[in-house]
Amino acid sequence: MLGSLAQAASFTARADRYQLQPGESLLLTLELDQPDYFVDPDIEPLQQDFELISSSHQPLIEENGHAYSRWILRLQPRREGNLTIPALRLGELLSAPLRIEVKTRATGQPASLEPVYIDSSLDREELYVQAQAVLTVKIHHSIPLYSDGQLSPLTINGARVHSLGEPATYQQYIHGIRYGVIEMRYAIFPQSAGTLTIAPQTFAATLAGDDASSINGPQLTAPGRKIEVKSAQIPLVVKPPPPGFPANAIWLPARQLSLHQQLSPADGSIHPDQVIERRLTLDIEGLPAGFLPALLPEHVTGFRTYSNPVEHAQKETATGMHTQTQEQQLLVALQAGTTELPALQLPWWNTESDTLEWASAPAQSLQVVSTGQSENLTPHTTGESIRTWQLVSLTLALLCLLLAFLWRRARRLPAIIPPAPAARKSSRLLEELKKACINSQPQQARTLLDQWLRQHDYHLTSLARTQPELQTAMRELNQALYSPSEQNWDGDQLWHAVTLMLERQQQNNSQQLPPLYPP
Repeated sequence: MLGSLAQAASFTARADRYQLQPGESLLLTLELDQPDYFVDPDIEPLQQDFELISSSHQPLIEENGHAYSRWILRLQPRREGNLTIPALRLGELLSAPLRIEVKTRATGQPASLEPVYIDSSLDREELYVQAQAVLTVKIHHSIPLYSDGQLSPLTINGARVHSLGEPATYQQYIHGIRYGVIEMRYAIFPQSAGTLTIAPQTFAATLAGDDASSINGPQLTAPGRKIEVKSAQIPLVVKPPPPGFPANAIWLPARQLSLHQQLSPADGSIHPDQVIERRLTLDIEGLPAGFLPALLPEHVTGFRTYSNPVEHAQKETATGMHTQTQEQQLLVALQAGTTELPALQLPWWNTESDTLEWASAPAQSLQVVSTGQSENLTPHTTGESIRTWQLVSLTLALLCLLLAFLWRRARRLPAIIPPAPAARKSSRLLEELKKACINSQPQQARTLLDQWLRQHDYHLTSLARTQPELQTAMRELNQALYSPSEQNWDGDQLWHAVTLMLERQQQNNSQQLPPLYPP
């Protein structure tokens, strides 16, 4: 039984931190994706380099449709230097070993006798403008605190500040005294060169226990007493962009950056009017999404272009900001022949090596071949053509009868008909758009939506930025219209997005929607 489970089960280990200061503890999480595997892990190998402070077991956890069994261990390193959490055994399963680095204690480091204090530090003392600096704020307390503790917000004039996730809590021994630590991290992006000052932060809390060893005396550390401590003021030197960076390029300082282009179909041979999907993915470490440029051109020679709004995905980790942007463009070749999508070049500054680097997407050569249907007609296609012309002739005959009827009817109407109000025309367009959406008619829906937007001087791209439902609906509509393969389209989502947009406009009449042609 255990052997068959071992073939399918996965047993993993991960730590909340892999670099520790002397005296700090870490949290080790062991996870098994087979909750019915009723075996406990063997943690005896940990005893060589770590002391087990506490442990807990969660036998069944359900996340994202998957079930797990999880063990959480609080470990205290026994020494400084490079340590290894060995591979741990659970039945026939083994976890991967983990490397842990415990920094060496600085010589002559004084012991802090304060029961509560703040330690703030930057990962660098100087950096380029708009580059990322990570500020770590640690609140140490050797006595218990109530949960009403509050840290003042971090605001820095001349810099953008992003919080890097939720606070982490752990324990640290400093000169034999056990401290609880609350750790917060912030990503700081200076916006101008010069010396930036990070003002002190204030932490206020209520003591929940006393500290008989405090030099201030028990009366000053008694339970219920309010305490308030401040961090130190920290200067940060901000340098302008280096002279070696291209003058006309957008300044991009980052730890890592990669650019990837994907074409579909990818064989390089297409037919006229066949849709090509061009997708560009930019991954970057050390910059938020607001700093990243759009890379795909609005117009490409030899193609009709349809661009979807840029998608941004931003993640905060302990090391800083990780951002991914995706640009999608649909291309339709206008004529047969050989054409080329030009290469894309993006300069950026590597803040780790302090060098200029280039990310690029190579040029793509496309062969647009003619289908040659007019030169190679088969009897089958000839018969179809005859039937097609018969249908066209019948349609023209019916159209002539309709025109005759309308002409006779028009003779009874006055010579001048007052124009319909714009509001009536707008409501008629919306009613027709609703019908097209209900009947799942993507081409009619797109045409009617464009007419309605032009009537009100609205700009679709600007609207999509402020209306996330419309952005999602337009992406699905474009996919149904321009995808190489036929796709079913559900118009309910588009009509729902338009309805929401109208309701928001009525609720706030003072805020005008973006114009069709913004300045």
